[in-house]
Amino acid sequence: MSAPVPTGRRTARPGAEPGGLAEGDMTPEAISELNEALDAAGVGYATEIYPDTVHGFTMADTAAFSPAGRRQHWDRLLPLLSRTLEVRRPR
Repeated sequence: MSAPVPTGRRTARPGAEPGGLAEGDMTPEAISELNEALDAAGVGYATEIYPDTVHGFTMADTAAFSPAGRRQHWDRLLPLLSRTLEVRRPR
């Protein structure tokens, strides 16, 4: 078994844009470090903190659910998917 790759030190160039976080998912220092790594890698991104949310806030069947957070999440996610995913039509 191979050793785990340390997190927060290397950032692979993703095919999509990293984006939103629930409030408290990461410390401000960790967010800053991530943003610096993404800048250095030349990755397009927009770090957005969803206020008054905790992890899982988009799931309506959990105590973490936030209707406003879910709305904001989808308002950001759908344009991201439109920009980054290729649509293939069936033949």
